Amino acid sequence: MESTITEINNRQSKIIPDLSGAIAIVAGLGGIGSWVALDLALIGVGSILIYDIDKIEASNLNRTLFKESQIGEYKTDAVKELIAERRKDCLVLSFEEYFESEMLNKLDSVEYFFDCTDTTRLKDSMYEFKVKKKMEFEELKNKEDKKNKSKKSTTTETCTINPYPAQTVNQIQEYKFPQYVKLGYDGFEGTICLNDFNAGRWGTDSSYTITPSFFGTPQMLSAAAVIEMLIVKNQKPSTKTVNITTLITLQND
Repeated sequence: MESTITEINNRQSKIIPDLSGAIAIVAGLGGIGSWVALDLALIGVGSILIYDIDKIEASNLNRTLFKESQIGEYKTDAVKELIAERRKDCLVLSFEEYFESEMLNKLDSVEYFFDCTDTTRLKDSMYEFKVKKKMEFEELKNKEDKKNKSKKSTTTETCTINPYPAQTVNQIQEYKFPQYVKLGYDGFEGTICLNDFNAGRWGTDSSYTITPSFFGTPQMLSAAAVIEMLIVKNQKPSTKTVNITTLITLQND
């Protein structure tokens, strides 16, 4: 008799790549983030790191899978429980804290980052971190170029054959920034910013404001973002704004 996990994987193995070795981060576990974390587990991601400082409130229950009995619990604990009930093969590490971009220095194996926080604070700091890493690489590359040129010049003057070739630039590894998506919504309107750090501003002065919400928009955005990142693997920066009431157009006869 096949195990539950095997049966789950067999059902989608012909259309979903093996993601058991993938690592993803979900920052913010509200209406969108709670679905994203669960969708990542359902699609087969092996390890998920979740970050949120908030506890469940009654107002969360109209758009999440949280239960009334979980009101007052940390969202991280509730999401971890939801995943454990469905994908015991998924490793979930939960943190009751804000994610800071500098944490990526110790998480260099993360492939996917889902920013589901209420403001653009993290988005802006992630961009600054990405630029900083790019500049550090360019600086190291330039230093290595100069050192190699100096060694090459010295070797040419003293010996025709150099038995100890200088280190090449290829040995300097550029930091691999994870595929990043920022998700936000207001009522029927939703926005997906895929590797795009310029577009997509929410709320007054880029800060969260209470908005109308129900289950439809966050579920749709979560599914779209997970599919785009893990299956389509579209890395080209883009921002899409959708209204879920127009996704299905009924035409009159």
